[in-house]
Amino acid sequence: MRLNIIFTIGILSFFFTSSALASPSFRGLYVGGSFARYDFKDIDERFNGAVIKLGYDLTNFLGIEAHGGATTERTFLEATGAGLVDVSSKHAGIYARLNWRSTNSMLYALVGYSYNKVQADFTSFFDPATNDSHEDNLSGLSYGIGAELFGSSRTSVTANWMQLIKEEDDSGFEWNVRSVYIGITHYFNTQKTTHAQY
Repeated sequence: MRLNIIFTIGILSFFFTSSALASPSFRGLYVGGSFARYDFKDIDERFNGAVIKLGYDLTNFLGIEAHGGATTERTFLEATGAGLVDVSSKHAGIYARLNWRSTNSMLYALVGYSYNKVQADFTSFFDPATNDSHEDNLSGLSYGIGAELFGSSRTSVTANWMQLIKEEDDSGFEWNVRSVYIGITHYFNTQKTTHAQY
């Protein structure tokens, strides 16, 4: 998955052109939505999901961005074969975003804090009395990289990779969750300038 996102970002960054050309200048609010693919490295499973983001560019170089997302629910056979386990997760985060803009494209880095809730529900094949639910609430450092390719002055196609969480829960199990997002971002306040600004 990491190779895929690096390749995607590499393709998008190819579109960077000379700073002498007109470049969008961004200040203010933006929103976006993405399809997400979550990689739970610790349990070697992958989930589909969706993410929405809301951000504010303080300058062309620096912004703040909030994410909220959730996976679809997946069902697995319990390790001993005694029942089924339904697993799903939700997450939210707040990040600083560092931007590197050009004429019709942008690279960026995100660093901040994420909260993740993982829900697991066990249903026994044999004894309903052993049915159980478990919830892990995890939080910590989160970071990522991404790229945007603009089809207009205000709307872009977005791809980014995130390390959402790498933390131990109360039982000592270490969760390691990464994700890839592909989606659309819309900026509400742009203007053209005669050179690239940062």
